[in-house]
Amino acid sequence: MDYFDFNKLFIIESLSSDEISKGFNNPNKNLIKCLDSFQGQEQLNFFSYELIQVNNGITQFVSSIEEICEECKSQGTYPIIHFLGHGSQGGGIHLWDNPINKYSMLEWKELYVLLAKVNSSCHNNLFFTTTACYGFDSYKQLFVDKVSNIPFVGIVAIDPCECFYVHDADIVFCSFYKTLLETNSVSKAIDVVKSEEHKLFGKMPYIAFSDDTFRRIYQKAQEESFKTENIEKLVNIVAKQLNLSSDQRSKTLSDFMKEIKKHMQEEYIRIRDTKFMFNDPLVKKDRFNLPDSYDKL
Repeated sequence: MDYFDFNKLFIIESLSSDEISKGFNNPNKNLIKCLDSFQGQEQLNFFSYELIQVNNGITQFVSSIEEICEECKSQGTYPIIHFLGHGSQGGGIHLWDNPINKYSMLEWKELYVLLAKVNSSCHNNLFFTTTACYGFDSYKQLFVDKVSNIPFVGIVAIDPCECFYVHDADIVFCSFYKTLLETNSVSKAIDVVKSEEHKLFGKMPYIAFSDDTFRRIYQKAQEESFKTENIEKLVNIVAKQLNLSSDQRSKTLSDFMKEIKKHMQEEYIRIRDTKFMFNDPLVKKDRFNLPDSYDKL
């Protein structure tokens, strides 16, 4: 996957005033300088950015996400969301709350649901990056999400797997967005980031494409679900509930197994089209490397 539509970057920052005075927001300062250097260039007159400083906790963050959703719907915005703040392993993002003078935590799964709403509003075109430590926990929801009617968060996410240094965030995201604006190519921007890995104090952030992730995990999960022993267990449960005879149970199982390829194909299309919103006529399906046949996954 190499292309997507974008016309606005939302930089959401949530830090205490003490951390700002210590320079924890330097990656955002330098990113804004980078973005400002492109001002006036005719080929980028479609692009803008907005800095949202969240200092009233979860309520303000949720409200900001809802406003982004509305802007996507009313103005046709294709957003990139970049969050600068803290995160914790197995926890979530930490949002500074002035009234209580401390951080409140929004769980990773709650962040995932909010971002999924934005993604629905922009027709599966959300791009998400974060400097929050353990930010990849937000993307892990792709693996554990069992609710098939929640679309994937976005085309690509760049998130730290572990702790993320301010120094590293500065290098990674300034390089990424500078190259993205210069080339309009996700892969070229990622290549530049990877080429600067030797400059980082810590590990490279994790770069994940939603279609690649889906292809990797779905086939394994599907094959597990449709194993003969698992189908037999399901048929036994149904037979018991419907009070079927032994012969009826055997025939039900036999009929299902004869059509198993058809069932696997139907389930694949149902999940794919829901997760990637292919029933939305404004979703650009050819952007995603997802075949129409399950056998070609």
